[in-house]
Amino acid sequence: MNKKYLPLWLIWFALLQGSVIIVFLLSGGIPNLNFSLTASTDLLSFIAFIPIIISLIARIAILPKIDISNAQALLVTTIIGCSLAEGAVIMTLLLNKQLELISSLALISAFIALLSYIPLYLNKSPKTPQNKSFYQQG
Repeated sequence: MNKKYLPLWLIWFALLQGSVIIVFLLSGGIPNLNFSLTASTDLLSFIAFIPIIISLIARIAILPKIDISNAQALLVTTIIGCSLAEGAVIMTLLLNKQLELISSLALISAFIALLSYIPLYLNKSPKTPQNKSFYQQG
């Protein structure tokens, strides 16, 4: 692994561990999974999903288009996406305790969004322009 990509791994790992610490220290552990579907929900209860969706759009649509040799753009995109996902973890703590279903779904979605930023894409080689395609070589 190239040393210029080490900050990506460190930042991703630190934000993932920070989210785990936030959940266990501030909320008292993993949320109770014995929830009922009878709780009334409003549109405001889904506010924690907004940063998760933005984070996943950045991971799926923006990050693959960045050239692997542009470490600064990769770093900025990773920091923004992971920060949005971690912000959703914090928002789940602010949700009403009566909305345990929404809170649990948002928490699980935020961790999935954080895990999607694991920098395994750094093993790819940089994009190089190819002069001829397979069919033009003949």
